Amino acid sequence: MVYKRRIPLFVLLDSIIVLFAIFIGYFILNPYMNVYKIPMLWISSIFLLISHRLFANYLSSLSKSMGVCRCWGINSDCEV
Repeated sequence: MVYKRRIPLFVLLDSIIVLFAIFIGYFILNPYMNVYKIPMLWISSIFLLISHRLFANYLSSLSKSMGVCRCWGINSDCEV
């Protein structure tokens, strides 16, 4: 698979993992602590997902501008 096709796939997979973690946490805690309702949970999850994506993009651009090796990258040029 080409690199330009892998990146959106990884972003989608990462977003699914974040949303899955939020909703699983809700369904685990809901019987004990009925704090959130479903509309508030959707607003919170969308806000957290947007914040997560912005923070990930900021760190990615920051590491590129500083010349930092991203060893977790797919085809990293650096050695561990």
